Amino acid sequence: MKKRVVVTAALTGAISAWGQQGAADTDLAGQIQQATNVTSDQAIGGVGSLLALAQNSLGSSQNQELGSLIPGYDVLESTGLSKMITDSGAVDSAFSALGMDPALVSSFTPLIINALQAQGASSGLTSALAGIWQ
Repeated sequence: MKKRVVVTAALTGAISAWGQQGAADTDLAGQIQQATNVTSDQAIGGVGSLLALAQNSLGSSQNQELGSLIPGYDVLESTGLSKMITDSGAVDSAFSALGMDPALVSSFTPLIINALQAQGASSGLTSALAGIWQ
């Protein structure tokens, strides 16, 4: 139980650091907040968790493309979030730590992918993300 508390504290700290790096200044967080009825912090944290998983799973060219589309994407690694979110179970834990049902991941992912498509993301990137976040 004690380990979980430490992990939760580290996770929320990393999510908070990412949010303060300008990641919160995106329309995406606002869209997700409205569509899923979560708080701003929950939306930012959920997006950050999913992006951290993507950062660990994508190749370098797709990471560069995603970095060009998402403000603050390159900061994820320095916050430690990318080191903590290495699989879908870690994403579920992050959602739980933020007070959200992990089932909301399935609501967040199409919203993020649609927003990326609207910004001109390649079909290769969006297909890869859909596979990672399924």
